[in-house]
Amino acid sequence: MTNVSKHALDTKHQEQLFSQLAQLVHSSSKNETGAFLSELFTDSEQIMFIKRLAVVLLLSKQQSAYRISKTLKMSESTVSQIRLKYEFGEYDSIIKISKKKEFDSKQFWLTLDVLLRAGMPSRGKDRWKSLR
Repeated sequence: MTNVSKHALDTKHQEQLFSQLAQLVHSSSKNETGAFLSELFTDSEQIMFIKRLAVVLLLSKQQSAYRISKTLKMSESTVSQIRLKYEFGEYDSIIKISKKKEFDSKQFWLTLDVLLRAGMPSRGKDRWKSLR
């Protein structure tokens, strides 16, 4: 659960601060950005963001909300909320960025698969290879 102060920021100031945060992240190297995000967000927040990103990417591949919720172990209502925003084009910039060659989607899906299997070995022919 996110803890948010009951004292709301002025919208103008919030936009300025977010812009400065984006500029800070953009001006960092890949290693610095990774360290920055891991220091800024807790493990559960990182997993939440990764799963949200995965939902958006799976929606862009025409997967059903039911299948996404079962695959990512998320509630159908959460996936449906993200799907509704997706249908209104709220994630177009994420889709555009994910199609750039700098984004290694294959590695993203492999890493997510390991995360979802909780570190269990692969299910294929070489399943027990790591134990030999």
